[in-house]
Amino acid sequence: GLFQYFVKLVPTAYKAHPNAQPVLTTRYSYTQRFRPLKLDDDRRSHDSHDHHAHARAHAPTALLPGVFFVYDLSAFMVEVTRHRPPLSHFIVRLCAVVGGVFTTLSALARLFRL
Repeated sequence: GLFQYFVKLVPTAYKAHPNAQPVLTTRYSYTQRFRPLKLDDDRRSHDSHDHHAHARAHAPTALLPGVFFVYDLSAFMVEVTRHRPPLSHFIVRLCAVVGGVFTTLSALARLFRL
């Protein structure tokens, strides 16, 4: 059959933190497609409701075997940088959650006392 592989390559730079040296690499993704050597003539005759059957009637019924790779090189580079928030952000968020819970419970306590 005919095997086709479409490969997309994207240059990528990874950084452990903003001031670190980047590690240059390439991300990739691929899709594949297989086409048999000969199309089934029975399949064509069973499609009585196919409006495009007349267009395929003159299409070749055999393909040359082969393996083809199609590469798509991206013009853009992706930079992935790992950011770690400082401990003070965690403490501020924790205080906000505790304050919100305290306020909500106080409001519910007042509501049920009435």
